[in-house]
Amino acid sequence: MNGQEPTFTTWKIREKNGIEDDQCHTIDYVFYKSEGFLPKAILKLPNRDDIGVNALPSDQYPSDHLALEVIFNIKS
Repeated sequence: MNGQEPTFTTWKIREKNGIEDDQCHTIDYVFYKSEGFLPKAILKLPNRDDIGVNALPSDQYPSDHLALEVIFNIKS
């Protein structure tokens, strides 16, 4: 609800030429028209410490993308 994109929505560690390559990006979004909807609540995303050193997927976050969730009020 602050209008800023998250620090990341996907975080992978890939090996490239024998070197670990940390890939952390925001590539998932929720789009809506502000004249019809008002965000009421946005799911708080975990940070790197919450996820752990092995990145995504992990035991607690089984996808390589974080789930996005927004609850909207519909404007009349």
